Amino acid sequence: MNIKKILVLIVLTVLISCKHTQPHSHCFGEYVDTGLRFKVEDAEGNNLLGNKINPDSIKIYYLYEDGCVEFYYSMSSDNHRGFGIQNDIIGVALRTNKMHSHGDNYYNIPFADREMYIEWNSQDTDTIFTTFLKMVSTTDEPLPSGYCEFDVYDKVYYNGKLIVSSWEDNQEKMSQGIYPTIIKE
Repeated sequence: MNIKKILVLIVLTVLISCKHTQPHSHCFGEYVDTGLRFKVEDAEGNNLLGNKINPDSIKIYYLYEDGCVEFYYSMSSDNHRGFGIQNDIIGVALRTNKMHSHGDNYYNIPFADREMYIEWNSQDTDTIFTTFLKMVSTTDEPLPSGYCEFDVYDKVYYNGKLIVSSWEDNQEKMSQGIYPTIIKE
């Protein structure tokens, strides 16, 4: 009987004294935001989407790590052409999760800087370069909404010009109805 009491005391002592540190016991899941929404206007502030720019002529291309540039088209996606237009705002995926035609060695490599191209028509193509940020929640510094990880765009350059200085800043501006704006002639 004494041995049972001693064993119970040892087990209780171990259970009480050990810190149960599961890596993400204070959070859940991963938040991914790789989509950018922006306006396309002329110098006078007129919306060009659906007016001067025909949505049917827009094509999206991604540059992969091996230097291959591929046209985006996915039948399994709602935006099967890699973009969507709602009102006067176009949304594009800054990083694709579509498999590279050379195999899955180039499939959605996370957090790598990414370059993509928007072909507005056969005469006009622009470049978007994006850096990505991975944030990990800790007990001392938890991420918003209880997520364990954020995988988000950070800085976005349009033809070499910085149009998004940080994901957080862009989220704040978009909540006020302010979107990055591209001026095209």
